[in-house]
Amino acid sequence: MIRFLVAVLMLVGCSKHELPGRQTYNEAQDLAGQGAIDSYLKSLSDAPNTDGTLLFEARYGAGVGYSELADEKSQETPKEAMALLEKASGYFALAEEVKPGEGAKEMQQAAIKKLLVLAAKLDGPSELTKMIDELRKKQRELRMQLAMMAKESKVGERRLDDFAKGMALQQRLLTSSAGEVWDFAQTQKSAAEQVTDENAEKKKIEAAQIGQAMNHLEQARQHMWKHRSRLRKRDLQASFVSSSESIDSLSQALETLLPPATRIRLLMADQELVIAEVLGFEAAAISEGTVGVVQSQKMLTKRTEHFTLLLAAASGGEGVEAKQLLAAEPFVKNAHSEMKQAESKIESDSKSATTHQRQAIIFLAMALEELADLKTLIEITAKSHEGNNASMILSKRDDKAIGETLKKDIERLTKMTDLIQHEKEASQKNAQEGQESKDELYDEAERLRALAFDSLVKTTSLAGDSKLSESDAANEKLQELRLLFAGIVEHLKVLAKQQAKVTDDLVSEIQEFSTLNSRQQQLSQKGEGLASALEKMSEQAQVKVAEQKKYTDAAEEVRLGVGDMLDSSDALADADSKSQQMSVDRSPIAASQQQAIEHIEAAIRILTPPKSDDNKQDSSSKDDKQQQEKQNKQQQENKNGAADKQVQRQQAERQRQRQTQGSQDLGTDKDW
Repeated sequence: MIRFLVAVLMLVGCSKHELPGRQTYNEAQDLAGQGAIDSYLKSLSDAPNTDGTLLFEARYGAGVGYSELADEKSQETPKEAMALLEKASGYFALAEEVKPGEGAKEMQQAAIKKLLVLAAKLDGPSELTKMIDELRKKQRELRMQLAMMAKESKVGERRLDDFAKGMALQQRLLTSSAGEVWDFAQTQKSAAEQVTDENAEKKKIEAAQIGQAMNHLEQARQHMWKHRSRLRKRDLQASFVSSSESIDSLSQALETLLPPATRIRLLMADQELVIAEVLGFEAAAISEGTVGVVQSQKMLTKRTEHFTLLLAAASGGEGVEAKQLLAAEPFVKNAHSEMKQAESKIESDSKSATTHQRQAIIFLAMALEELADLKTLIEITAKSHEGNNASMILSKRDDKAIGETLKKDIERLTKMTDLIQHEKEASQKNAQEGQESKDELYDEAERLRALAFDSLVKTTSLAGDSKLSESDAANEKLQELRLLFAGIVEHLKVLAKQQAKVTDDLVSEIQEFSTLNSRQQQLSQKGEGLASALEKMSEQAQVKVAEQKKYTDAAEEVRLGVGDMLDSSDALADADSKSQQMSVDRSPIAASQQQAIEHIEAAIRILTPPKSDDNKQDSSSKDDKQQQEKQNKQQQENKNGAADKQVQRQQAERQRQRQTQGSQDLGTDKDW
């Protein structure tokens, strides 16, 4: 702040003009000396000055001061720096009004540019959503404390008064925080409105969204003040209503900034919270709390209804997004209907109410799937069929349930066609702007999708081993499709899992040495591709030194693993040639394969370091927990071991029957 005052006073002190109103000017300087910069400038603007020189230099100096102070704070407190830059921009604009063409406009543009850089660094709306969501969580915590206070009302007046005063103080602090969030939103809105490049239209929409969020934030603040006032009066039911209203306004503020899929997740999470509150208040027999929960459910129902209207309006367009919104709309409407039914039953029949609430969540989950992007839809389909395939092998489900899942997965693969084409077109557009083309990636995705689709369709009309064989083929293609869009860590995990499978089959003597060697060679090729990809990542110019070392070390571990795989392959070839005349000891080969797995797992640990443990004193309890988790995991593995082996044996046998020579490179170094 001292540096800021110096910047202002030096510029003002440089003026050589004889100024009337010297007393007002001196009073203004006294204010500046006290740190009241804005009051100083206001007083200064009242001082008579014939040509405006003093006012121009003061405003210009204020802009410089705020801008320099923002530079000092930009690294440690970027939010505060943005607020200072906004002030700097405002003062430069005021200076330009007094004396155009004297450099103030250029300084304003420089301040705006800094503001935009910081806004981009903070990821604007994303940072704002985090702040609003944090407010929501804290307001919910206060509301649950209010339930506790309602329970405490049976104890004593004095204790109740102390509790109410404490909660009122917490609400006051939280209301103040809401004001700070509003100020940050204003800064983000101003930054978005200043954009004039090719992103201007997008930023204009962003500014409008932030403006809507600010309106809801202001409503939330008003409800918070009401909540505090009613707490002081110990009006419990009214306090619950005000608290619910503040949470609802914060939720609406958050929703204005969220894309449709994230918005559905928010509705699902909020419905889960209301269910928990219904069960909690029912168990505690708190009638005042039930009133607040009914209010919460009504507000959630209204938000869901509003969302259906937005979906209906947005689904009238063309393209993949419009189709997805149109497909999601009926499910959201069904969820809204279930919520409406839950509203009327919370007080009279809480069990029935929670049934409707859970059904609403199921419908929202269905809507969420309709809005899934390509990668998410691939994950959903791959996991769905993987489970269904295991059920077919173990005969754990009836044919009707298996058939319904097959039908759903076929529908998902059909939807996938449009999404692959949509993302390919977007990639081609990016390639025109200088980015790397990904046509090969999406062409391969479509090829694998089509193969999986054909196998699933055949599965529906076959029976016995033929049915299981086609189901296995579909499962393999879906897993390959999933890996196309996975990160390198996921590829390493799959590689380790596949190597462990080869080792299990070796020890169990499920396959011939020649077949095992063919699989081992394929894995070593994949490992080589992953090592090369890691080395390329370490060579990228934009990667930091620490990141370069991480990728280099991981690549070294993978190459060591590949070396063990090659040793295993040589040993398998030798065993194959000797197995006709003598018995072969498999344990040295298995040991070599286990070493390969350990190197791959070491690479995974390098790329995904564990979270730091801030509480060093809890190390012993942490070790105990890890030991317990290890024991639980071992028990679970023992429990499911027989079933897993049965699935593996049957899959391996069918794989052997249809295995062909040669393998295809998954292109592991192309998409990272």
